[in-house]
Amino acid sequence: MPSDIAQELKEAEETAKKLVDDSKVKAHSILEEARAKAEEILREAKAKARAQYREVIQKAEEEAEKKALSSIEEGRKKITSQKELYAAKVDQVAALVVEEVMKKYGYS
Repeated sequence: MPSDIAQELKEAEETAKKLVDDSKVKAHSILEEARAKAEEILREAKAKARAQYREVIQKAEEEAEKKALSSIEEGRKKITSQKELYAAKVDQVAALVVEEVMKKYGYS
């Protein structure tokens, strides 16, 4: 009987050791799968962040271009109105200068 108990105890220890070893292998496998999944999630998150970044930059560039074109158009309008305003004044000044020169030096 004692040898049967010793044999059963030895078999139980071997079974327990095998269960522990199998559990370690399974735990390692689960850990590797979790790491791989985490890396994939991280890659996807980075790709999504890059896409969002590019989208935000593109929208900002488009908005800046619209504002720049608006400012350019506004500047052109101001230049045109100033040109028209000063063109009339230049003509008046030129006429006054010609008149003064003609008065002083006469028509020769």
